[in-house]
Amino acid sequence: TDTLNDLNEALNIMAKKGWKCIGISTVAQPGSLLTGYTTLAHALMEKTGE
Repeated sequence: TDTLNDLNEALNIMAKKGWKCIGISTVAQPGSLLTGYTTLAHALMEKTGE
C-alpha cells in the first residue's frame, strides 16, 4: 500500500540519518501501523527540523 511504501521510505531516510530502530517496536504491533507511522513521521520531522 502507499502507507507501507511511505513507512519504508521514512525508515530508510531515518536510518541514513542515524535514527535506527526508532518507532520500530510501535510499528511492529498488530493494528497500530498508523500510530507507528505517525510516530516515525514526527521523529523524522523533529530530526530534520521540517
